[in-house]
Amino acid sequence: MGKFYPERPDLSLKPSRGEPITGVTMPAWSKASALGKNGKDAWDKMMAALDKHEDTHRRILEQQSGLFGDAIERETDLTVKKLADMFKKFPADVKSAQDDYDSKTSHGEKEGVFLPAPDKVQD
Repeated sequence: MGKFYPERPDLSLKPSRGEPITGVTMPAWSKASALGKNGKDAWDKMMAALDKHEDTHRRILEQQSGLFGDAIERETDLTVKKLADMFKKFPADVKSAQDDYDSKTSHGEKEGVFLPAPDKVQD
């Protein structure tokens, strides 16, 4: 497992220990069952929406990586320096795409990433 930071990509030519990352751990709440059926259902619904929202962040990073790869392929005289210069812009491009998505979705709230107030969830 590893932590996923879509807004801070990094470039390394040597893999870190524990590579490759094969999964991301979502938050868990062991006491969610104590909320009653409707409360637990609300939690589960929110977690499913959060999982989908975070997966979209992953796909945005993949898309931006593809665009970066396309830009590299278009270069006819690519040098290590030119590649390094191109990569300096990459994190800002990723952050901008991630921020745009979060802005459009209110950080997932418009996609269901919210929990109703406890008094609104009655069993």
